[in-house]
Amino acid sequence: MRCWSGLRGGRGKRADCDCEPKGSGVLELEFADGSRIVVNRHSAARQIWVAARSGGYHFRWDGSHWVDTRESGELLAARLSW
Repeated sequence: MRCWSGLRGGRGKRADCDCEPKGSGVLELEFADGSRIVVNRHSAARQIWVAARSGGYHFRWDGSHWVDTRESGELLAARLSW
């Protein structure tokens, strides 16, 4: 499945990627250079977990946004490096 091209790469460039569901609640984004981001729904904790080259991130719903549990940044504003 082709992913949208609105993602930004490490140097602010647009990054096309392929998206593939990997089972219940898991989505894998694969980029042209072979790097990946894995997005996982963690139902028990009511969080979204993201694994990227830059590290692991946990986001919780605060009623209006997905917020990083460590740094309080928003999911859609997070600068993930893959």
